[in-house]
Amino acid sequence: MANGTAAERDPAFVPVPAEALTADQLQDVSVYDPTGTSIGEIAEVYAKDGRVTEVLIDIGGFLGVGERRVMFPFDRLQVLQRPGDDDLRVEVNSSREE
Repeated sequence: MANGTAAERDPAFVPVPAEALTADQLQDVSVYDPTGTSIGEIAEVYAKDGRVTEVLIDIGGFLGVGERRVMFPFDRLQVLQRPGDDDLRVEVNSSREE
Protein backbone atom coordinates (compact mmCIF):
# COMPACT_ATOMS: atom_id res chain seq x y z
CA MET A 1 0.00 0.00 0.00
CA ALA A 2 1.08 3.53 -0.58
CA ASN A 3 2.33 5.23 2.53
CA GLY A 4 2.54 8.97 3.14
CA THR A 5 4.80 10.36 5.81
CA ALA A 6 3.45 11.39 9.20
CA ALA A 7 4.01 15.05 8.31
CA GLU A 8 1.75 14.72 5.27
CA ARG A 9 -1.04 12.76 6.95
CA ASP A 10 -3.73 14.20 9.20
CA PRO A 11 -2.67 12.76 12.60
CA ALA A 12 -6.32 12.16 13.51
CA PHE A 13 -6.40 9.31 10.95
CA VAL A 14 -4.74 5.90 11.33
CA PRO A 15 -4.36 3.04 8.80
CA VAL A 16 -7.22 0.54 8.52
CA PRO A 17 -6.57 -3.10 7.53
CA ALA A 18 -8.06 -3.79 4.09
CA GLU A 19 -9.87 -6.89 5.33
CA ALA A 20 -11.81 -4.73 7.81
CA LEU A 21 -13.49 -2.74 5.01
CA THR A 22 -16.53 -3.31 2.84
CA ALA A 23 -17.25 -1.94 -0.62
CA ASP A 24 -20.12 0.12 0.81
CA GLN A 25 -17.79 1.82 3.30
CA LEU A 26 -15.43 2.88 0.49
CA GLN A 27 -18.07 4.29 -1.87
CA ASP A 28 -17.74 8.10 -2.27
CA VAL A 29 -14.73 8.33 0.10
CA SER A 30 -12.39 11.25 -0.65
CA VAL A 31 -8.98 10.44 -2.13
CA TYR A 32 -5.86 12.49 -1.35
CA ASP A 33 -2.39 12.71 -2.89
CA PRO A 34 0.84 12.48 -0.83
CA THR A 35 0.70 16.20 0.01
CA GLY A 36 -2.78 15.89 1.53
CA THR A 37 -4.51 17.58 -1.41
CA SER A 38 -7.89 16.15 -2.39
CA ILE A 39 -7.71 14.67 -5.89
CA GLY A 40 -11.13 13.04 -6.15
CA GLU A 41 -13.41 10.41 -4.68
CA ILE A 42 -14.10 6.72 -5.09
CA ALA A 43 -16.86 6.28 -7.67
CA GLU A 44 -17.01 2.49 -7.86
CA VAL A 45 -15.55 -0.44 -5.94
CA TYR A 46 -14.73 -3.81 -7.50
CA ALA A 47 -14.39 -6.97 -5.45
CA LYS A 48 -13.58 -10.60 -6.08
CA ASP A 49 -14.26 -13.37 -3.59
CA GLY A 50 -15.36 -10.80 -1.01
CA ARG A 51 -12.13 -8.77 -1.20
CA VAL A 52 -11.82 -5.32 -2.75
CA THR A 53 -9.47 -5.57 -5.74
CA GLU A 54 -9.79 -2.23 -7.56
CA VAL A 55 -11.47 1.14 -7.23
CA LEU A 56 -12.56 3.63 -9.86
CA ILE A 57 -11.70 7.17 -8.78
CA ASP A 58 -13.34 10.32 -10.17
CA ILE A 59 -10.52 12.85 -10.52
CA GLY A 60 -10.66 16.56 -11.29
CA GLY A 61 -13.50 18.52 -12.72
CA PHE A 62 -16.01 20.82 -11.12
CA LEU A 63 -19.52 19.65 -10.23
CA GLY A 64 -18.98 16.59 -12.38
CA VAL A 65 -17.86 18.51 -15.48
CA GLY A 66 -14.40 17.64 -16.74
CA GLU A 67 -13.95 14.69 -14.39
CA ARG A 68 -12.05 11.68 -15.55
CA ARG A 69 -12.18 8.21 -14.08
CA VAL A 70 -9.03 6.32 -13.21
CA MET A 71 -8.86 2.69 -12.12
CA PHE A 72 -6.48 1.93 -9.23
CA PRO A 73 -5.51 -1.44 -7.81
CA PHE A 74 -6.70 -1.45 -4.21
CA ASP A 75 -3.25 -2.47 -2.94
CA ARG A 76 -1.89 0.92 -4.15
CA LEU A 77 -4.16 2.78 -1.73
CA GLN A 78 -3.82 3.52 1.97
CA VAL A 79 -7.17 3.63 3.75
CA LEU A 80 -7.28 5.68 6.94
CA GLN A 81 -9.91 6.16 9.61
CA ARG A 82 -10.41 8.49 12.52
CA PRO A 83 -10.51 6.23 15.64
CA GLY A 84 -13.98 5.94 17.15
CA ASP A 85 -15.52 7.43 14.01
CA ASP A 86 -16.81 6.13 10.67
CA ASP A 87 -14.96 8.90 8.79
CA LEU A 88 -12.64 7.35 6.18
CA ARG A 89 -10.15 8.85 3.78
CA VAL A 90 -7.96 7.25 1.13
CA GLU A 91 -4.43 8.22 0.19
CA VAL A 92 -2.74 7.32 -3.08
CA ASN A 93 0.92 7.79 -3.82
CA SER A 94 0.20 9.70 -7.04
CA SER A 95 -0.59 13.29 -7.89
CA ARG A 96 -3.73 14.41 -9.74
CA GLU A 97 -1.66 14.80 -12.93
CA GLU A 98 -0.18 11.30 -12.69
